[in-house]
Amino acid sequence: MTFTGHADDVLTARFSPDGSRVVTGSADRTARIWNAATGELLAVLAGHRSNVVSAIFSPKGDRVLTVSWQGDGRIWDAGTGHLLAAFDNGEPGGFGSSFSPDGRVVLTTAGPGAQLRAAESGRLLAQPRGHSEWIHDAAFSPDGERIVTASYDGTVRLWNADPAAHANPAVLLAAVDQYENGGVDHLEFSRRRPATAVR
Repeated sequence: MTFTGHADDVLTARFSPDGSRVVTGSADRTARIWNAATGELLAVLAGHRSNVVSAIFSPKGDRVLTVSWQGDGRIWDAGTGHLLAAFDNGEPGGFGSSFSPDGRVVLTTAGPGAQLRAAESGRLLAQPRGHSEWIHDAAFSPDGERIVTASYDGTVRLWNADPAAHANPAVLLAAVDQYENGGVDHLEFSRRRPATAVR
């Protein structure tokens, strides 16, 4: 199957939770939603200032989160392609963006910081900070109680994801020492036990 329509390199591609659709993000500053079985273009999500480096469906598949390299984010209706909310992180980044498992919060990154935002409005809830270099990946734990961030500073940091849990919601729970080769490029939570894989 070939999905044809972007005017520049495709930088990210993700399936919807039910596997029926694919969302792609491109250097042409758009994201696109496709029928996974036929390749039909279903929606064009336009309006970003720069390359779309993250594009992902919500857990229910009814919304799409997109973030550009320049830090501007959008939340879209996945059925109609209508814009629901917009925000600006103020710094370049955008890698590792995702919805929480319950779909109520979105996680984005910008420079050495992460952002937790309300999925309905884009309102900023918390800003976990502690890395000294760019964050290259971030993820929610399967229960949504923690987030983990991986940075070019060679560390992986685990945070409390609940903005109401502490006066300063960006509480550092753990940090991994510098990796031999420098930065950490990718991470993923285990779904069966409390572990995190990094590379």
